[in-house]
Amino acid sequence: TFGDQTLTESGSYQLDLKNEIGGDSTVTVNLIVREEDLVELGTVQICEGSTYQFGSQSITESGDYEQLLTNRYGCDSLVTVSVQVNEQDFVVLDDNACEGSIYIFGELEITQSGTYEQLYTNMAGCDSTVQVTVTFRAPDVVNLGTIDLCEGNEFSLGTQSLTEAGSF
Repeated sequence: TFGDQTLTESGSYQLDLKNEIGGDSTVTVNLIVREEDLVELGTVQICEGSTYQFGSQSITESGDYEQLLTNRYGCDSLVTVSVQVNEQDFVVLDDNACEGSIYIFGELEITQSGTYEQLYTNMAGCDSTVQVTVTFRAPDVVNLGTIDLCEGNEFSLGTQSLTEAGSF
C-alpha cells in the first residue's frame, strides 16, 4: 500500500502530501514487481535402489515433485522435477552342454556344472544380472546292435563309410 493506493504492477507512483506546516510534498516510488519463478527441471531417470536428492527431499519413487524456494528478490521460486525410476533386470537361464565342451557365458569359459552370474548394464543404464545354471551331460550312447553286411557293401555311420567288421 502506498498512501491510499494498492500497488500491484511495476511503475513509477507519486503520492502528494501536505507537510506539517501545510506545504506540498511529493513522494515518488519506482516499484518493480517481480513474478514468482517457475523452474522446470524436466525428467530425471534413476535406477531402482538409487536416490535422487532434490532440495531436502530424498526421492526413490517415480513421480512429480516440487520444492518452493525463495529467489534472490525474496519472491517464491517453484522448482519442479519429474522422476522416473527404471528397474534393474534379473534374468535366470537354465542350459545344458556336453561333457568335455566349453560353455561360453559372457567372458567366462565354463567347464563344470553349476550356477554362474554376470553383471551387465540394461538399456535404461541400470544393473542387469544374468544368472545361468549349466548342466554338463554325458553324450548319449546309441547301440545299433549287430549289423550284418555283405562283403563288398558298405554301411554309412554319420560321415564314415564302414566296410569292415568292428565296434564303432
